Amino acid sequence: MATDKELADKARHLRHVMAIGKGGVTEGGITLLRRELEQKRLVKVKLLANYLRASGRSRHDVAEELARLSGARLIQLVGNVVVLHKAGK
Repeated sequence: MATDKELADKARHLRHVMAIGKGGVTEGGITLLRRELEQKRLVKVKLLANYLRASGRSRHDVAEELARLSGARLIQLVGNVVVLHKAGK
């Protein structure tokens, strides 16, 4: 199994699969995130600054919530970009 550093290095070249904006973390967004994780195993999610400001939530809290709700592991949080990984079966 790859280390978090190896996964973070791989993620550097990925584009984000979704952005969390004014609608926040939604059921539809989590469904999309789960589907992307099943297909790609390693994904990036962008947290838009306007969402963080409006919600008053920290980017760390949102990143942890995304990991928990999607069944993935939080690999890295750089700026407002979250890297998540889901191991294969």
